[in-house]
Amino acid sequence: MTQVSFNDSGASHLWKLVEDLGKFVSVFTSALLVLSTAYDLSFLYALGLTFEELPSTLSDHVRSAIVWVPKALLYIGGFAAYEMLMRRVEGGLSEEELIASSRNPRFMRFFRRGPQIIFMVLIPTGIAVEFFLSTSEQGIFFLALFAWGTLSLSIVEHPRLGIGFTKTTRRLFVVIPIVVIWVATLGYSRGTAMMSARVPNWSVTLTVGTETVTRSLVGMRRFSEAAILVEPGRHVSIVSADSILRADALRQPGDDVPRLCRWFNALCPKQIPSVP
Repeated sequence: MTQVSFNDSGASHLWKLVEDLGKFVSVFTSALLVLSTAYDLSFLYALGLTFEELPSTLSDHVRSAIVWVPKALLYIGGFAAYEMLMRRVEGGLSEEELIASSRNPRFMRFFRRGPQIIFMVLIPTGIAVEFFLSTSEQGIFFLALFAWGTLSLSIVEHPRLGIGFTKTTRRLFVVIPIVVIWVATLGYSRGTAMMSARVPNWSVTLTVGTETVTRSLVGMRRFSEAAILVEPGRHVSIVSADSILRADALRQPGDDVPRLCRWFNALCPKQIPSVP
């Protein structure tokens, strides 16, 4: 009887593990779809396009995660490294413990709050300068990040409005919209980088009707049924993915030159004179 009970218990645990794994995969896929759609939407917006003009599928947007996830992981890794470094420097002490262990707790409390006060002044100033003095609309994304961060924190920390939040829901309420806006910012930045590029880095051969033409591109983005081609001069076109016969990456002058030479003109390799 004990053996049967053990088997039943083991089977129930295994089945629960499978159910939890299925839920995780479902939530993970849905999150990727939402974030990738936000990325693609802002990317197309930077190019002056919309989903109405671009044939795409849900799998295209999920697959676009391979475009933004590496960059997002790089930012997250940098932030995590900074946090670990600060924890190591602070010896793992909490904020209150650091202030209490100081010889002048009042000054330490003001000093610790200094960066927060500075950012509260610099961020709105930077957003205003970006919004009014630049042709880019990236300031709108920064404004949305700042506005939601300020509003959401004021809600969850309110003595009455924050009562209905648990520790988990409080974090999700604040973080989820910030992550969506941040990923959308990455998409817009990628689109504006393509539009502002001047030097071609792709040579594409494609069919136009019965002819074969070659175009020099500063950017390209391929979907399952269509491809976006960006040429110098902010010229954007959408072509059928099947019309692209060949795409060659162009190497720029200086790609083989060490960064120390390109940046500081030091230790540059000497050119070997050609033998007549």
